[in-house]
Amino acid sequence: MMTYQIRKRIYRIDDPNGLKFPNEVEISFEMRPLQAFGMEPGNGRTAVQSVAAHATFDANTGWHTIESRQPLKPLDVTIEESDVRKVEIRGNMLKVTAPANSLEDLNDLLQSIFIGYPILLSIEFGDPVVITRVDGKVGGTPFRWELTDWRMEFDITTQKHQERKAADSWFRFNVISEPTRRRLMAALHYFHVAIRLARVGISPWEFMSEAILNFSKVLEALFPPHGDGRSIDAARSGLKQLGYTEEELERDFIPAIALRNGIDVYGGPHCQGQNPVRISKPLPPSHLAGRGLRPARDCSAPLLAYGNPALDGAAGDYRTRSTPPTLLPSQRPNHSP
Repeated sequence: MMTYQIRKRIYRIDDPNGLKFPNEVEISFEMRPLQAFGMEPGNGRTAVQSVAAHATFDANTGWHTIESRQPLKPLDVTIEESDVRKVEIRGNMLKVTAPANSLEDLNDLLQSIFIGYPILLSIEFGDPVVITRVDGKVGGTPFRWELTDWRMEFDITTQKHQERKAADSWFRFNVISEPTRRRLMAALHYFHVAIRLARVGISPWEFMSEAILNFSKVLEALFPPHGDGRSIDAARSGLKQLGYTEEELERDFIPAIALRNGIDVYGGPHCQGQNPVRISKPLPPSHLAGRGLRPARDCSAPLLAYGNPALDGAAGDYRTRSTPPTLLPSQRPNHSP
């Protein structure tokens, strides 16, 4: 779990003299959701006992929230730990003050709280807690604990192109509805789950291990192993049939299965004391949470458009196949973007 939660970060400071140790450090953590900390009346599942409340239920999605007429006041908690450490919770802000002899001491304290406190709070609270921002002071020098680097990816399109993609997706119902295409349907489902996981977390890599697991299932569903059961070899062979180069295979596809082989069925690293999973040079977030999206889409496109003999034994342009009346209207809409 921690392998994926902790990304490379830096202590950003404006003071040219840097951080000085030993020193007293003050670390502030911003926590969410706000309702659980008395900072917002709604948008959660925390209700005040013996107080009238209004529950909201979305009959389309199943999501539900509750809002007490008299909500919680901002939390106000102070914990003194034998003059060594002071913990203060004011609303959704957690402040920890403690001595630190070195930057390593500060790192250990900060990361322990960043990972450990939310999971402990989630045992007690009705809503899962996350930390969204960390900053603080070393002596009198302020710092911000931020990502060292990041990558942004966007889908560039036009009005006509986006409309064409929407229409093409509709017409492809007749591809996935054929009984011989069950493995293609499964692969598309795993891909959809993977890209959902990359978007719903507090960060792109909160559910990275689960996303990797589903990306690997995409390849295994499309190209199932035979004989010795080696899924990587089966994926290489199948992708080569689609025209991918060796460089593209090893850069964009094979890492999903290779990393999955070091992840258990729950999507987390194996917890084996003598053989811990280690990645000597962590792959950048873009490779795991971003790079896997476009290659997987590119891989699926020819399978949807033309079929794949490896999947059903009969290739063919989807536009020449009949439209299943149970899935599509008998007449296609006029569409000419």
